[in-house]
Amino acid sequence: MERQFAEAFAAYCGSRHGVATDHGSSSLVLAIESLGLPVGAEILVPAMTWVATATAVYEANLVPVIVDVTASTGCFDPAAAAVRLTERTKALIAVHHYRS
Repeated sequence: MERQFAEAFAAYCGSRHGVATDHGSSSLVLAIESLGLPVGAEILVPAMTWVATATAVYEANLVPVIVDVTASTGCFDPAAAAVRLTERTKALIAVHHYRS
């Protein structure tokens, strides 16, 4: 049933593939693992987010690097993100909330 749903939903979205998960946290882990990053690579995550954003990075054997957010948006502060970049930084997870 799950496979049928995933295939039907993928077709509806015009995608060749689809994966059904039980919740958003699992989806984050799968998305991060699909990047194929080396163990210990860093991913920037905003300081103001649901805990699953950082724990998904841990579950993929990577290192979450917490970055300050702006007061006006609650999203990444670009200047703070620039300071946190290292040669081990491979990605960032942008989280959008509170604004429509």
